[in-house]
Amino acid sequence: MDNKFPYGTDVNKYIEKALLKIRVAHPWATPEMFNKKYSYAIEEKNGQFVYVSYYKWDDGEVERNEYDCGGDKFIELIIGNNESWVESSNPVRNVFELPVPGAFGLDRSYLEKIPGLKAFLGFEE
Repeated sequence: MDNKFPYGTDVNKYIEKALLKIRVAHPWATPEMFNKKYSYAIEEKNGQFVYVSYYKWDDGEVERNEYDCGGDKFIELIIGNNESWVESSNPVRNVFELPVPGAFGLDRSYLEKIPGLKAFLGFEE
C-alpha cells in the first residue's frame, strides 16, 4: 500500500487503529462509545481514493467532508472526534450531565462527583 493509505482502503482498519490509540489513555474504550453523529468512509473520487467524514446534525442534515491527508492524520481526526465521548463514558467515574442551553457546539458537559469533596471544602457531607 502507498503512504496515503498505509492500511488499505477499508475504513474500519483506521477506526480500529484510532480505538487502539484511544485505549492507551482510556482502556475502557469500545467502538460503541464513539460519537454516533460521526461516520467515516474511504471513497473513490475522480479515480483517486479520499478520506471522508460525515456528521449528522440534529435536524437530520448530513455534512460531508473530504480530507487530503495521510492515514495517520485521518486516524488523528477520528480520535479528535471521539476521544471526549469515550472519556465521558468511563463506567467507573461518577458524573452528572449539565445541559448547556443555547450553547452552540457543545453537545454536553459533565462535572465529576468526587466523594468527600464537600467535607474537604468544609460543607457537610
